[in-house]
Amino acid sequence: IRSPYLRRAVSGVHAIENALRFPLGSFGRVVSPEERAAWVPNIVSTIDELGRIVADQTLDPAIAVAIKKALHWHAEYAEGGTQTAANAALALLPDTTLFQLSLLLHDGWGHLVRSPHISFQKSDALREERQKAIVGQVLSEYDDSGLALLLEWRLQVEQEAFGTEAGHSGPMVAAIVEARPEVARAIIQRVIADPKSSLGPVLQVVLGRLGVVAPDQLVKAAYGLLALQVPAINTFVSRSFGWNRGLRSSLVEGELELLRTFAGDPDPSIRQSAIIAAQRIAPEHPHAAVDLLASVSFRDEPRLGDEIFAPLAAAEGPLRWDQLSTAQQATIDEELVE
Repeated sequence: IRSPYLRRAVSGVHAIENALRFPLGSFGRVVSPEERAAWVPNIVSTIDELGRIVADQTLDPAIAVAIKKALHWHAEYAEGGTQTAANAALALLPDTTLFQLSLLLHDGWGHLVRSPHISFQKSDALREERQKAIVGQVLSEYDDSGLALLLEWRLQVEQEAFGTEAGHSGPMVAAIVEARPEVARAIIQRVIADPKSSLGPVLQVVLGRLGVVAPDQLVKAAYGLLALQVPAINTFVSRSFGWNRGLRSSLVEGELELLRTFAGDPDPSIRQSAIIAAQRIAPEHPHAAVDLLASVSFRDEPRLGDEIFAPLAAAEGPLRWDQLSTAQQATIDEELVE
């Protein structure tokens, strides 16, 4: 856990987390209360040691986040000595902006702070309140470029410690952009300066929120990133117009032309973003949505065909097969022929 290599340190915490489990029994064998109680002293001793480690002010916040995760079950669901020990250890977590930011970049949906003793609605409201407070704190301490660099650093640490798929930074990044859209520009400039930046994967969230809070800047920012001609960044940008557009059904100036380029892209994942965008814009722009769907080739990727036909075949909704022109229907029919 004290290793200078973050992945090794966090792996050590995960190993200890697995060791903090009570015996469950198997093949019909029931663990007696007495046998379970015999495990308590060793588990408490291990939790106490985690508390001493997490109290170290030099510990990277990512390791502290891993320890919080390791103790979460005992703190919220266990009873007796292990719960008391877990809560005592968690009380030693650092009360710093850097730790809170790191926690929110890893646990954006608040699973590690959600209590089973209150309703989901109240718990989520508390999560949003806590997130808003930390957003306000970092915005007061950093200017736009400084905050972009801070996010880049902490996301790099997050990836080194937990891998690229473990965390959920989206809600926190979205909240920052919504509170101060200028940070989005600083993030985009960092990625343009270094296309391998750890900020790359959050572009889909950054641009998605930019389309809501500063729509006049969206298309220009997207083209600036696409000019890098980096496949991964192209995918992130396209997703910001697809899944990460949320419920935005409007089109900003130049967006439809950009969506048409996505529809004709060789990469199926980018074409999928055009399909999702068509579904989202349909309530306000049904003709543009139909035209966009009809322009997506799916011969090489049948699952895209499923996503095209799903809204067209629905009994209700803004898109219908009979809205397509004869030529558009023929184009789609040709895609069905191998």
